[in-house]
Amino acid sequence: SKDLSYYWTLAYMTPGQSPNLWHRQVVTQWKPILWFVQGKYEGPMVSDVIRSDANDKRFHDWGQSESGMRTLVERFTKPGDCILDPFLGGGTTAIAALSLQRRFIGIDINEHNINITKGRIGEWIANAATER
Repeated sequence: SKDLSYYWTLAYMTPGQSPNLWHRQVVTQWKPILWFVQGKYEGPMVSDVIRSDANDKRFHDWGQSESGMRTLVERFTKPGDCILDPFLGGGTTAIAALSLQRRFIGIDINEHNINITKGRIGEWIANAATER
């Protein structure tokens, strides 16, 4: 794109059962995260491995853990930044972003997923208000 440049591919390590890609004869134990930057990257040195502490399929069949998404969001953004998740799913990225004081935009073609995420965000807001 004219505004973003590919920078690196990170490995998102997932515990538990690994999916088989039968057509390639590969058992996957990580997911690629494509890292794009706007302009020149001037942040700190970072590890290119993100580790999730558990699988979490409660909200979506392809769901990710909050721990892994929090690490990803925290490592590459600052409070106040805006996170865009074009594949919203069960909203885990939204919860990670909000819990780290980031703004969030989520997109999904499935209205059911959007409603799940709205419910999770509502619950997160209620819990955050209670903790104050």
